[in-house]
Amino acid sequence: MPLIKFLTLALIYLFAGMAIAAPAKVNINWSNPDNYKDIQKSTGESEQAFRARIASNIQAHMDKLAAGLPENFTLNMDVTNLTLAGNVRTSGAGGAHQDVRVVEDGYRARMSFSYQLRDAGGQALKQGEENLKSPMSGGSISRTAKNEPFEIEKKMLTRWFKNTF
Repeated sequence: MPLIKFLTLALIYLFAGMAIAAPAKVNINWSNPDNYKDIQKSTGESEQAFRARIASNIQAHMDKLAAGLPENFTLNMDVTNLTLAGNVRTSGAGGAHQDVRVVEDGYRARMSFSYQLRDAGGQALKQGEENLKSPMSGGSISRTAKNEPFEIEKKMLTRWFKNTF
């Protein structure tokens, strides 16, 4: 086989392999969110917008974590309950009342879900049911200076992900 033909075929196979490889994917299904224990909003946005913001923040976080999985793997999650850290209180004086989520001990984040990790061929490698709880910290729950949205819930998921995969 002439060298040019061999190199051409080699490049075709190389690029074909690159096109097939894809980062790991995370699919999150939010089952019956109306029944979740506590996803009460504390901002002026609608309940639907608040739920969409929770879902997009958790999805983006799980996508970052999944970047460490082998290419073409898929993590499927079916969330059946969510309790956000803290509780919602009304604050303000006079007619300027505003709901605020206060994060403190006694109001841990919780998340219940089933999961299944599949390889590139679709074979289930690992699966299970989880009932996660954020840790209690003996006072106010520490937060970073960035005040990351849903930070405690993301830390809880990161800890689970690292311990599971």
